[in-house]
Amino acid sequence: MAFIEFRNIIKKFDDHTVLKGINLSIDEGNLVTLLGPSGCGKSTLLRCLAGLEEVTNGEIYLDGVNITNLQPQKRGIGMVFQQYSLFPNMNVYENIAFPLKQKKTPKDKIEQKVLEALKMVDLVGREEAYPHELSGGQQQRVALARSIVQEPKVLLLDEPLSAIDAKLRKSLQEKIKYIQKQLGITTIFVTHDQDEAMIMSDCIHLFNQGNIEQSGSPVDIYTSPKTKFAAEFIGNYNIIERDSLTNIFPSLSLNSSYIAIRPETIQLSKEKTLDTDYIGQATIISYLSHGNVLRYSLKCQNIKFHADVLFRSFTLYEPNSTIYFGIDQHNILEVNDNADI
Repeated sequence: MAFIEFRNIIKKFDDHTVLKGINLSIDEGNLVTLLGPSGCGKSTLLRCLAGLEEVTNGEIYLDGVNITNLQPQKRGIGMVFQQYSLFPNMNVYENIAFPLKQKKTPKDKIEQKVLEALKMVDLVGREEAYPHELSGGQQQRVALARSIVQEPKVLLLDEPLSAIDAKLRKSLQEKIKYIQKQLGITTIFVTHDQDEAMIMSDCIHLFNQGNIEQSGSPVDIYTSPKTKFAAEFIGNYNIIERDSLTNIFPSLSLNSSYIAIRPETIQLSKEKTLDTDYIGQATIISYLSHGNVLRYSLKCQNIKFHADVLFRSFTLYEPNSTIYFGIDQHNILEVNDNADI
């Protein structure tokens, strides 16, 4: 039996069904990400697990125990929200120690646990600081320490980094992943950021309109999307109708209605000398720099698509110029219109 099991979870708010029969198993010690756009149901499922929302139908099991109707404080679950929810009148030490004091933990044990948590989140020396004296990243680390100090069975992170700037966000991603592996704590991370999910996760469950669209490792989901939605959300794939692509490459045999091609797998050249399975001719519409990557917009017949190449000044292709593009057979992925759910 999996450590966490969601069995046919349905959640309705009045006439609106947010979760449409979720069946999901999570192994102990894994960091699992619920990924998807706003309103897809990922945070609602997290809140159902925490006991902050009642399920309309279905059951939730934790370590073999049915916790569907158990009070939140008896579930052994720690949760960190996007809002840090720190007590403004308490300093860092007091904020972290608060849940232990509520449990009437002995004072010497509290001191030991708080010091361990402070070390883990790199906040030793800031014990006396108050929330208003801390940066957003430091406040989030206090919230994380307050959760892990309770030694919960499961740690839930609901978009905890979305309000933090990009550079600090990467640092905290690494810190959270390190702490999770050090403690071996089963962790569920909610985000709408595909890059964050790719960095953080052992396993990703991609949500779409109250259903799980696809599940798998970051590599599996990125390289093998099963549906249009998964391809568009995870990898910035070019989604092309089958007939449009076979008009360009008549020898191409396809079964699905839609084809997904990652931008970075498309090769560009001024000469028709590409060593690929299929070669076509296109016009450069524009290009845009993404750091060390240039994203070209191209048009071939009536198809518009993107191609990503490393930014090298000597290989710039100007707008309105004609170039050749090449694609290998294994990079032409057939995807379904909808998930089989």
